[in-house]
Amino acid sequence: MTQLDNLIPLLIVFIGGGIGAVLRWSISTAVLKKFHNIFPIGTFIINISGSFLIGLIATLILYDNYQLLNLFLITGLLGGYTTFSTYELETAQIFKKSKCTAIIYWIGSVAVGIIAACAGILLAGGFA
Repeated sequence: MTQLDNLIPLLIVFIGGGIGAVLRWSISTAVLKKFHNIFPIGTFIINISGSFLIGLIATLILYDNYQLLNLFLITGLLGGYTTFSTYELETAQIFKKSKCTAIIYWIGSVAVGIIAACAGILLAGGFA
């Protein structure tokens, strides 16, 4: 493998991750302007939509056949878009204010995220 062969996947993930991060910031900012409450709905929306998209894309794109597209969309774009570390921090911060809300957010994000990923797989025909 040449240095260029190693550089192309790196650049693809880099570009996808940058786009995903900008999308995450844009959506979070827009949602925050509309909703000013204790529940971080922006992060919730991002994580659920990211779960749906990763299920959909992973089912439509076969990893072995489209490695560069997989790197761009799943590793880069959705890796930059979803916000697991932000979700963890927000859960801890909410827990200080309201244990009940934190638990709902914590369990709800995981449960609805799994349902969204399954919906993406189902929509793509992955459970056939």
